Amino acid sequence: MPAADSFSVLPDDLLVLVIFFLPARDAARTSVLSRRWRPLWLSTDALNLDSTSYGSSRPNTYSRSYTALEPYQLKKRLLSDAGAALRAAGRCPVTKLSLFVNGQDERYCQDVMSDSTSTFGYYGTRRDPYDLLVQLLAVAELRRIEELRLDFYTEKEENWMLYLYNLDAAVLPSNTLRVLDLACSWIKLPQGDGGATFLLPRLWVLRLRGCYSLMKDLEDFIRAAPCLDSLHIQCHNFNSYRSSCDRLTLHCPTVTTLTLASLRLEPNESIEIDAPCLHTFKYEGGFVDFSIKPPAATELARVELAFITTRPPRCDPFYLQEKPWFGPFWRFIHKFRHAKILKLKVPNIEGIAVHRDVVMLPGLQRLELEGPCSDDPGRRGDAAVAVANLLRCCPMMNSLQIRIIKPNNGFRDISGGTVSVLEDFCASLNLFEGRYLKEITAITDAPNNASSEVADLPGLSGCDFDCLRNHLKNVKLEFELKDLNTFEVCLARFFAENVSVLLQIDDGKRNFLSHISWMVDRWRADALDRPRLQMERDSADAKIRSEVAGQRPAAMVPSSQIILSPPKQRDRVSDLPDGVLGHVLSFLPTPEAGRAALLSRRWRYMFGHVHNISYEEQEGERSTDWDTFYHVAKERKSCSGNLLDAINVALLCRRRCAGRTDHVPLRSFRVAFDNIVPGWDARHVDHWLTYVLQHADREARDLQLDLRFLLGPICAHDNPRFNYGWSGPRGHRSAMADKNSFQTDSDSDEDHEMVSYRLPGRLFSCAALKTLCLGHCQLKLPTEVNLPCLETLRLTGIVTDSGRSVQRLVQSCPCLQDLTLEAVRHLRTLSVLHRRLRCFVLRCCHNAKSVHIDASELVSLEYRGAVPTESMLTLHGSPPQKYSCTVDICTQVTKNVAEHAAFRKFLGSFSGAQRLHLHHGRLHRRCLSSGGLPLFPCMTRLVLQGRVESLGFVGVLRHILEQTPNLEVLTLYMAEQTEQRHQASASGDGWRGRENAASMVSFAKPCLRLRVKEINMVHYEGNETQRTLARLVFGNAMVLERLCVVFKKERFAVQVGLKKEIEALARAGSERIFM
Repeated sequence: MPAADSFSVLPDDLLVLVIFFLPARDAARTSVLSRRWRPLWLSTDALNLDSTSYGSSRPNTYSRSYTALEPYQLKKRLLSDAGAALRAAGRCPVTKLSLFVNGQDERYCQDVMSDSTSTFGYYGTRRDPYDLLVQLLAVAELRRIEELRLDFYTEKEENWMLYLYNLDAAVLPSNTLRVLDLACSWIKLPQGDGGATFLLPRLWVLRLRGCYSLMKDLEDFIRAAPCLDSLHIQCHNFNSYRSSCDRLTLHCPTVTTLTLASLRLEPNESIEIDAPCLHTFKYEGGFVDFSIKPPAATELARVELAFITTRPPRCDPFYLQEKPWFGPFWRFIHKFRHAKILKLKVPNIEGIAVHRDVVMLPGLQRLELEGPCSDDPGRRGDAAVAVANLLRCCPMMNSLQIRIIKPNNGFRDISGGTVSVLEDFCASLNLFEGRYLKEITAITDAPNNASSEVADLPGLSGCDFDCLRNHLKNVKLEFELKDLNTFEVCLARFFAENVSVLLQIDDGKRNFLSHISWMVDRWRADALDRPRLQMERDSADAKIRSEVAGQRPAAMVPSSQIILSPPKQRDRVSDLPDGVLGHVLSFLPTPEAGRAALLSRRWRYMFGHVHNISYEEQEGERSTDWDTFYHVAKERKSCSGNLLDAINVALLCRRRCAGRTDHVPLRSFRVAFDNIVPGWDARHVDHWLTYVLQHADREARDLQLDLRFLLGPICAHDNPRFNYGWSGPRGHRSAMADKNSFQTDSDSDEDHEMVSYRLPGRLFSCAALKTLCLGHCQLKLPTEVNLPCLETLRLTGIVTDSGRSVQRLVQSCPCLQDLTLEAVRHLRTLSVLHRRLRCFVLRCCHNAKSVHIDASELVSLEYRGAVPTESMLTLHGSPPQKYSCTVDICTQVTKNVAEHAAFRKFLGSFSGAQRLHLHHGRLHRRCLSSGGLPLFPCMTRLVLQGRVESLGFVGVLRHILEQTPNLEVLTLYMAEQTEQRHQASASGDGWRGRENAASMVSFAKPCLRLRVKEINMVHYEGNETQRTLARLVFGNAMVLERLCVVFKKERFAVQVGLKKEIEALARAGSERIFM
């Protein structure tokens, strides 16, 4: 069924208005749409000639042939099309002519216009008979136009610095012209007695952008328009052929709106404005000598000033923090002291801070201030004084808006300035997982002393202002919140405590509960309670002084000498036994536990009782150090020197403290390298392991060992654009990641042996090991392997001689309960028939063909990889009634029907799971269609993770709900943790397409209406699909008891609007959590 033509049902007047803005070539083409459209383009009174309608003017870099027309060809086409459009039968009179030329460079535009100047700087005196604009204006149909626009565009960045056309004002239709818009043109007045014969009696609007002229010619050009109402001059240049005049005088007796932006004036030049009817004035530029006639100043209603200082030199990044311009600023403001609306944009807010009398603005009603603010706490007082000056000089102000932007020191911002998608989603996920913790609660429920973290502003706090007390009704603050201890937050607190009217705070894109807006009510409540609390404290102090004075003569005890000291508190922590103190310190980071020796003599040797040693490098921390440490430095030292020194110092400190006290057995040892250096770092690790195995507790048998020698994604599918950042002495991290995931047994292990650490054989006969986590190292087992107490085993990126080593290691762990295998490339077959196995994780082992596990006591199962074959994973025994399953397909699933059937069959092996976490980011839509989707009769919790951007997901969720009749908790993670999956979901096969109305109505499934008690949406951003999904899910959940929505980082006003929408959809009486 074809879509209805909603555009043609509009009235003819509206259609003609739309065609009015189209280029002439496109306007004529509308006549072929239908019979109704055939005469419409003839009713428009505009002729828009646009060079972009004839193809691109940009040549091919590698070839001389391109689609652009030559200048003379383009000019001929423009003239012929203009003539055809003007002479068309039934054409209405044309009152607007617009000419736009888009060229690859300035010369191209000049050749199209056929200007009489062959080089820049020639001030031609004769009229070019081949001038394009002259030929157009010579046509009889265009001699009485009322609006003329001439515009250019080139690829050169400094487009405004060169004029592209010599305009002879004598060719203009002076008697009828009302609107004139010129760009990049040299304005010449007709030759005569100073241009006295030139007159534009009906000109109403004049806009000049990037034009050139003599200063006197511009003044005469404006004087020639006695009825001018609006004047806009931007980027006007007077540098060439400058006359002796050093003052620009604008005589505009009828102008009501005047805009002067970026006029290129010399420092010794000034501006004088004579506009008695001026109502709106806009200025952008430096602090030039400026004057305005008093009659015009008294009639001003709106003034917008954007001050630009000289660009700072690169050698002085702190230039913008200086304040040499506060004098010119206040002298400039003095010219507009009668304005009612004032909008200011300053280089920095501190620059307007003066400690003497300022200019009074008695009639100002609305003030808008925009500018950066220094992050230096020492300059916070200057910014406070600046705001205080503005409040003091505006006693009648009723509206205030302050927008604090990021400072621009003339350098390129390489930080990106925005939070990445992955970090944003991880923040939302952390909030959801800790939604019931005390640390993550609404700010409105925070302790009352939370506002004490925000300091007062010297120069502003405690001051009294007439506008705050009597007139101010609306205050709006805009800034990017970085920390509570900033000037912006202190200013927000000041207005919250001193203004009892509408206060709007826009602190940027943040999580819902971390916005400053939640603290406004508490600040106001604290401000109201502060006088009462002060009175109670004063009365209590007076009572104590009276009691003390009653015991001794008043003359002997002056009240000023009475010091109320708090009672001494006993150090109860230091009285605890050494073992308890060491156990407490073991929960701290190892560097923090070592600093406890500075507390007192009692704590000096307490580090010997710490049983946990943990040091980790950050991912990519050493990525840029290899060229310096390995290739440049001749000593060939490791770039992880800080990590090596820290661990050596920690172990030596334990040994030194053990000489005075009993040596406490080591229970946990964790170390993580960004990348390990073979040979140098390996010898250090050997010494560490010798110490750890020697001092392990053989009686408790609870040693936890975590050794990671490479940090980064375990699979190349996680982020293909991630280069892994560095190249080691003999290998590349990207190569390791790829080989760990995809190499076969026939691949050579020479590179891995060069870059990987080889584990010592004595490690695999330690009877005290309870947890063993190994990452990116060589696994070569000795003849005898005996780990009788090992319960948790995790292998990541292990390099083995064959897959049989992993099988042998697993069989040597009779008490194994938790097994995790990640990116073990040699793994082919694995059999784990331990009846005690409770958790099994298989991630990115892409070469695995057959895995057998005993599921008799299985509690958790996770699989990540490609779509497995039928015999890839086999569960032996009867799984328990309650176990959870996670399925994540990390390779893109195409339209292959066999692959869809294999996935559904693999998913059916977990039909008895109670909880399912399914990543659908790379799945094809047909993988989850109704046909063939297995039934999950025992499932009560379902988690779906992936981008939700297409309405096709709504239909998929409807099919899944049909197969989960007993579902009670539905959770939607609306983003992925890898960038690749975000891109694949956005453009993947099968997800694009809109659901029909019938599928939307049939969304009311029995489980949703009768069973589902909790619905969670994480990283909700409120696009069309997500809002439709929320409407269908919440609208059909009849027994809903609890909902939780974690918004994407966004502005507070947007999040509040989304919150109100969801509250209107949810069932009344349900518990609602918004984060």
